[in-house]
This record gives sequence, structure tokens and C-alpha cells, in this order.
Amino acid sequence: MQGLRYGDYIGEKPILFLQPSIVLANNPHVLPKADENLLPIEVCRRNKAVIPNGNFDIEEYFGILKTQLLGKVLLYVPVCESTMEVAKSLTTMVNDMSGIVVVAGHQTKSRGRSGNQWLSVPGSALFTFNFQLSMNSNLGKFLGYIQHIVAAAIVDTINTLADQETGVKIKWPNDIYFNRESKIGGILVQSSCKNDVFQCLIGMGLNVDNAKPTICINDILPDYCEKLTIEAVIAEFMNKFEEYVQLFEEKGRFEFLHKYYQHWLHSQEEVTVDMDGDPEQAIIQGLDEHGYLEVRSKKNGTISHVTDNGNSFDMMKGLIRAKFI
Repeated sequence: MQGLRYGDYIGEKPILFLQPSIVLANNPHVLPKADENLLPIEVCRRNKAVIPNGNFDIEEYFGILKTQLLGKVLLYVPVCESTMEVAKSLTTMVNDMSGIVVVAGHQTKSRGRSGNQWLSVPGSALFTFNFQLSMNSNLGKFLGYIQHIVAAAIVDTINTLADQETGVKIKWPNDIYFNRESKIGGILVQSSCKNDVFQCLIGMGLNVDNAKPTICINDILPDYCEKLTIEAVIAEFMNKFEEYVQLFEEKGRFEFLHKYYQHWLHSQEEVTVDMDGDPEQAIIQGLDEHGYLEVRSKKNGTISHVTDNGNSFDMMKGLIRAKFI
């Protein structure tokens, strides 16, 4: 938490204003009133923390969290526009905020990839955390794999907590689906570089206990399974994410891919690649070094690489269609 400052207005939107509990105990009016542009934050030790209305069980979260760094600091916001924006403001204050996870009870302006809207309803796990890594690290050399590590960690988390295979899988590149039919989660990653260090903002929305607008994790679990909580899902995800990053760093990309392919939908799947109106049948081979989809033409064996930016992948129709040529 080096760089943490109290009593200053920090960041952009929302602007953050932090004060420790010991100060507020004697003068609660020091903390300004929240509005759409200003987020006042009370900073306290976890054994002194009180979440409004009991909406987040701190003891359960920290009881499950086993990481070395990630998630050790929790910022809970009952309502915000986007946890991604709160986390972004934190980066202007703390030199390395990899230990901080921002959790929202409700988001008013949730968003997904390419500006798509993500509905925020009670029962969703809505959180963002910052992850920093050196450009010279193994993972830093394959930065596009960050979103794939996140996706694998989410599926592994659900199966681990449920103690069984649940039918939850990864739809390339960054969606979480159940039974190839219902989307139950999405991932958004933003990254920047400063002084040979990548700083990634990693945001997620996951339907844990909300039956609408589609289905949620607890809907798909058998009756004999204990229902999952948002606290358990976020904490165990942090554990899994850190484990997968360590695996990538120590054993490399191919060892990670061996795990990843166990969790995705597309091994040896046949798709139609439509490039500029010229459809061609192809077989999905896997991910290339950039994390792009690698497909092999059935006609001539040519290998093509499909990026996740500018392409749509219609899983239900087995179609990859280029949006921009």
C-alpha cells in the first residue's frame, strides 16, 4: 500500500477520498458525502471492518483467500458506476495496487467488451483487480494470455467450490458459458505499460446467485450441492488466478494450455471461417503464441490466426466472421 494518502482528493472519476477509522471515530464529518463523482472511503483493519447491511461477509472471504498478494486488500462499494473506474482511480494513488480487489454490490454502468452492456443485478459477483508484471517475465512476453488465465481460473473456481464438473466452460476468448447455451460471466481486461511494467485492470461480472436475466451458477448445481456465495467465488478465484500465473511463469505457456484446454469448448471444433464473403470450413487447433484462435483449413490445410478484436465468434452456428478486413 505504499503511496496511500489520507485526506487528499485523488484520481479522476470517481475521485477518491480516504480517511482511517481512527480519525472518523472522533470526527465522522471529515468524510465527505458520496455522489456520482466522489467516492469517500473509510480505511480500517479487516477485524474492524463493517460492510453496510451485511452485504459482504468479510470473514468468509478472508477465510478462503490463500494468496501471497492478490486480494489481501478489499475495497467494497455498495453502489458505483463501474469497479473498473474505481480501480483505475486507485492506480493514480498507489504505486503497486496488485493486492487490492474492488467489489461492488451494484454497478450502474457495467460494461463488457467492445462497449457492450453487462446487466448488474443482485447476486452477481462484480469485481476488478489490478495485476502488474514485468515485460521481461514469461507471462509478460505473452501478455494476451492474461484474459485466458482469468477465464481458466473462473471455471476452475466454480468446479472446485462445487466439488464436481459443472458444465461451465470457456467460450473463446473471454466469456463463461453453461452448456453452450447460457452466458453466465464475462471478462474485461485493460492494460498499459510504464517503466517496463505492464499494469492490467482485470474486471469480471459473474452470475452467482441471480436467476435473471439468464441463469446463474447456483441454478445449475444439483440440489445436494451447497450453494456458492459471492465471497467464496471471489476469494477462490484469486487463489486460482495466482496459481495459474505461477504455473505460466515456472513451466511456460504449453503447460498452462494443457490446463486451459480442459476448460474450453472448442477443441477440434469445426467452424466456418467467413473472410470477405468467402466461407471456408476449418478445424480449431488451439491458441497461438498471442492467444489468438488458430484454425486449419479443411480444404488445403492452411493455418489461419483469428484475433478476438474485430471478429465475432458465433458458437451456436460454428461461424467465425470477420467484422473488419
